[in-house]
Amino acid sequence: QILAPSQLVLDLGSAPGSWTQVAAKAVGGSGVVIATDLLEMKPVPGVKFLQGDFTDDKVRGELSVMLEGRRAHVILSDMAPNLSGNRIVDQGKAFLLVELALKMAEEWLVDGGSMAVKVFQGQGYEECLEMY
Repeated sequence: QILAPSQLVLDLGSAPGSWTQVAAKAVGGSGVVIATDLLEMKPVPGVKFLQGDFTDDKVRGELSVMLEGRRAHVILSDMAPNLSGNRIVDQGKAFLLVELALKMAEEWLVDGGSMAVKVFQGQGYEECLEMY
Protein backbone atom coordinates (compact mmCIF):
# COMPACT_ATOMS: atom_id res chain seq x y z
CA GLN A 1 0.00 0.00 0.00
CA ILE A 2 1.54 3.28 -1.11
CA LEU A 3 -1.25 5.71 -0.22
CA ALA A 4 -1.70 6.85 3.38
CA PRO A 5 -3.31 9.67 5.36
CA SER A 6 -1.66 13.11 5.28
CA GLN A 7 0.35 12.46 2.11
CA LEU A 8 0.82 14.75 -0.85
CA VAL A 9 -0.10 12.88 -4.03
CA LEU A 10 0.51 14.00 -7.61
CA ASP A 11 -1.75 12.25 -10.13
CA LEU A 12 -0.55 12.51 -13.75
CA GLY A 13 -3.03 11.66 -16.50
CA SER A 14 -5.83 11.83 -13.98
CA ALA A 15 -8.94 11.95 -16.19
CA PRO A 16 -11.54 10.58 -15.82
CA GLY A 17 -10.64 10.62 -12.13
CA SER A 18 -10.89 7.08 -10.77
CA TRP A 19 -7.40 6.96 -9.24
CA THR A 20 -7.80 10.55 -8.11
CA GLN A 21 -10.85 9.52 -6.08
CA VAL A 22 -8.96 6.57 -4.58
CA ALA A 23 -6.04 8.84 -3.66
CA ALA A 24 -8.31 11.52 -2.14
CA LYS A 25 -10.04 8.95 0.04
CA ALA A 26 -6.71 7.42 1.13
CA VAL A 27 -5.02 10.68 2.12
CA GLY A 28 -8.13 12.09 3.76
CA GLY A 29 -8.69 15.68 4.78
CA SER A 30 -5.16 16.03 6.12
CA GLY A 31 -3.61 15.09 2.78
CA VAL A 32 -3.41 16.82 -0.57
CA VAL A 33 -4.09 15.44 -4.05
CA ILE A 34 -3.08 17.43 -7.10
CA ALA A 35 -4.34 15.98 -10.37
CA THR A 36 -3.39 16.98 -13.90
CA ASP A 37 -4.46 15.91 -17.36
CA LEU A 38 -4.77 17.15 -20.91
CA LEU A 39 -8.47 16.35 -20.72
CA GLU A 40 -11.16 17.88 -18.57
CA MET A 41 -12.05 16.06 -15.40
CA LYS A 42 -15.13 16.34 -13.23
CA PRO A 43 -14.32 17.93 -9.88
CA VAL A 44 -13.35 15.56 -7.08
CA PRO A 45 -13.95 16.94 -3.57
CA GLY A 46 -10.73 18.05 -1.90
CA VAL A 47 -8.64 17.66 -5.07
CA LYS A 48 -6.80 20.45 -6.87
CA PHE A 49 -6.99 19.94 -10.65
CA LEU A 50 -4.86 21.48 -13.37
CA GLN A 51 -5.82 20.92 -16.99
CA GLY A 52 -2.90 21.07 -19.39
CA ASP A 53 0.29 19.45 -20.62
CA PHE A 54 2.72 19.21 -17.70
CA THR A 55 5.65 19.23 -20.13
CA ASP A 56 4.69 22.81 -21.06
CA ASP A 57 6.67 25.40 -19.07
CA LYS A 58 3.57 27.44 -18.20
CA VAL A 59 1.69 24.40 -16.89
CA ARG A 60 4.77 23.21 -14.97
CA GLY A 61 4.97 26.64 -13.39
CA GLU A 62 1.32 26.47 -12.33
CA LEU A 63 1.89 22.98 -10.97
CA SER A 64 4.91 24.21 -9.03
CA VAL A 65 2.77 26.95 -7.46
CA MET A 66 0.13 24.36 -6.51
CA LEU A 67 2.83 22.24 -4.84
CA GLU A 68 3.85 25.27 -2.75
CA GLY A 69 7.51 24.25 -2.70
CA ARG A 70 6.72 20.73 -1.50
CA ARG A 71 7.48 17.38 -3.10
CA ALA A 72 4.98 14.56 -3.46
CA HIS A 73 5.07 11.46 -1.27
CA VAL A 74 3.41 9.55 -4.12
CA ILE A 75 3.21 10.07 -7.87
CA LEU A 76 0.57 8.16 -9.80
CA SER A 77 0.68 7.98 -13.59
CA ASP A 78 -2.25 6.50 -15.44
CA MET A 79 -1.29 8.23 -18.68
CA ALA A 80 -2.06 6.51 -21.95
CA PRO A 81 -1.34 7.64 -25.49
CA ASN A 82 -3.97 8.18 -28.13
CA LEU A 83 -3.85 4.83 -29.89
CA SER A 84 -3.17 4.68 -33.62
CA GLY A 85 -3.78 0.97 -34.09
CA ASN A 86 -0.12 0.36 -34.90
CA ARG A 87 1.22 -1.67 -31.96
CA ILE A 88 4.83 -0.65 -32.44
CA VAL A 89 4.02 3.06 -32.68
CA ASP A 90 1.58 2.88 -29.77
CA GLN A 91 4.07 1.00 -27.59
CA GLY A 92 6.72 3.63 -28.29
CA LYS A 93 4.30 6.41 -27.32
CA ALA A 94 3.39 4.56 -24.13
CA PHE A 95 7.06 4.17 -23.15
CA LEU A 96 7.60 7.89 -23.77
CA LEU A 97 4.84 8.63 -21.25
CA VAL A 98 6.57 6.35 -18.71
CA GLU A 99 9.78 8.28 -19.28
CA LEU A 100 7.99 11.62 -18.81
CA ALA A 101 6.45 10.40 -15.55
CA LEU A 102 9.86 9.31 -14.29
CA LYS A 103 11.33 12.70 -15.12
CA MET A 104 8.53 14.29 -13.08
CA ALA A 105 9.47 12.00 -10.20
CA GLU A 106 13.09 13.16 -10.35
CA GLU A 107 11.91 16.71 -9.84
CA TRP A 108 8.86 16.37 -7.59
CA LEU A 109 9.02 13.09 -5.63
CA VAL A 110 10.45 13.08 -2.10
CA ASP A 111 13.42 10.85 -1.41
CA GLY A 112 12.00 7.46 -0.48
CA GLY A 113 8.66 8.32 -2.09
CA SER A 114 6.53 5.90 -4.09
CA MET A 115 5.44 5.85 -7.70
CA ALA A 116 2.92 3.77 -9.63
CA VAL A 117 3.04 3.98 -13.44
CA LYS A 118 0.89 2.38 -16.11
CA VAL A 119 3.06 0.38 -18.52
CA PHE A 120 1.54 -1.41 -21.51
CA GLN A 121 2.74 -4.93 -22.14
CA GLY A 122 4.03 -5.63 -25.61
CA GLN A 123 7.19 -5.36 -27.63
CA GLY A 124 9.91 -3.78 -25.50
CA TYR A 125 8.00 -4.21 -22.21
CA GLU A 126 10.80 -6.08 -20.43
CA GLU A 127 13.39 -3.58 -21.66
CA CYS A 128 11.24 -0.72 -20.36
CA LEU A 129 11.04 -2.31 -16.91
CA GLU A 130 14.79 -2.92 -16.84
CA MET A 131 15.58 0.68 -17.82
CA TYR A 132 13.60 2.03 -14.89
